[in-house]
Amino acid sequence: MLLDSGLKMTWTCTARVDTVKPEVLAIMKQAGCWEISFGLETGSNELLQKMDKAARVEASELAVKWTADAGIRVKGLFMLGYPGEDGTTIQATKDFVRRIPMTIMNLTKFTPYPGSPVYRDLYGTNIRDDHWEKMNGMNFVWAPEGMSIEELDRHYQEILLSFYRRPSVGHYYLKLTLQYPTHFFRLARFLLGYAGAKLRSVLSGRGGLLIRSNEPNLDSMKH
Repeated sequence: MLLDSGLKMTWTCTARVDTVKPEVLAIMKQAGCWEISFGLETGSNELLQKMDKAARVEASELAVKWTADAGIRVKGLFMLGYPGEDGTTIQATKDFVRRIPMTIMNLTKFTPYPGSPVYRDLYGTNIRDDHWEKMNGMNFVWAPEGMSIEELDRHYQEILLSFYRRPSVGHYYLKLTLQYPTHFFRLARFLLGYAGAKLRSVLSGRGGLLIRSNEPNLDSMKH
């Protein structure tokens, strides 16, 4: 309909990896789509099963490749720290992130929201008096068995750095900055903010961790 209408517009969307095919992506590109966000979550099929995700890593990898081949930017949405996460699953995610033709990624921190099935599985109740200000997907409030929040935080930084250090990603953002100079200022603000947070962490003796020392978590607040 967009093609028939003659509207000259650009747009982005979210999609499941099992809903895209090369012929559909080609039409989407023609109709102005320039980015698709996929909920890839993890590079571990074992964790995807625990999350009740229908797709598997192989299907996700194929969908990302098809999208990139169609000339559409891929944004991968990932999550770290889900129950069952361990060194093996984290390494699988690191490998996955490095090998797929993805241009931008978002890595959130697993948060067992009160009332959700996974919260009931972990704590056996629907609602507790928790520290709500931390339950936003950007703070580790729970750690899987055998792991600490500090370990998760280090892996979190490593995953993001390993992705954004890829030459292809660096070249893309250099091209984007040259094409749109305002992007440079947004990028510079982000980098300065990150560098400032790391410096404060080192000076305070936290060794580069971005969480505070003695950070409370849900396990330590059990009634």
